[in-house]
Amino acid sequence: MPHTYREDGTLEYHDSLILQNCLTNGILVVDMSDRVNGCDEAYMVTSTVQKLGAIARSVYSIERANAQAARQDPKVRYGDEVRIMSNSYICNKELYLHSCPISPLAYARFSRNQEVCLSTQRNYNTVWRILPTPGNGYY
Repeated sequence: MPHTYREDGTLEYHDSLILQNCLTNGILVVDMSDRVNGCDEAYMVTSTVQKLGAIARSVYSIERANAQAARQDPKVRYGDEVRIMSNSYICNKELYLHSCPISPLAYARFSRNQEVCLSTQRNYNTVWRILPTPGNGYY
């Protein structure tokens, strides 16, 4: 599975990347066999601490959330609003990382926390903001 690597650690739009939580060391993976009820088409995501490497279910790409605000600079910057998409090897449709606040109808099945999935719907719940980690002088 191809993925992007740069010596300088920068991130550019349309890069292929693996998302890892620095607190839990969990890698975000999609489970295409676990469909989300109540959505047109959506699939659950989870995290794993197994070192899977770059496989179809663990590689995502990043695009600007607002194409009209696109600038010539291809680099992703703090404060940018982005959409995180599955790669083309996992599904023949574009799937966007989606989450919405907990409600009586929307919550994670096992943890009862905020549900996160990959959805075919491209809406506000698929927009993410790039923020620095706490402790880097930005908070």
